[in-house]
Amino acid sequence: MKTRVKILLGMVLVTIAALALIASADTVDASSKQQPLNPCYGQSEIDLLVRGNHWTEEQARHVLDLACQYSAKPH
Repeated sequence: MKTRVKILLGMVLVTIAALALIASADTVDASSKQQPLNPCYGQSEIDLLVRGNHWTEEQARHVLDLACQYSAKPH
């Protein structure tokens, strides 16, 4: 009887581990789909400029690109 309990407990632990791996893989996939358009800024910064300044998305991206280029220059 003790052997069956150990086997059942082992199967439960393996199942939990498998579900955790599946959940983490889904999280990684979701976050990889939301990669920023530029490593310097993300969609939230674009949205903030569009709403706050009544700019188009293209204008906001252009300004953020220029800011990234400026910040990369040695001063």
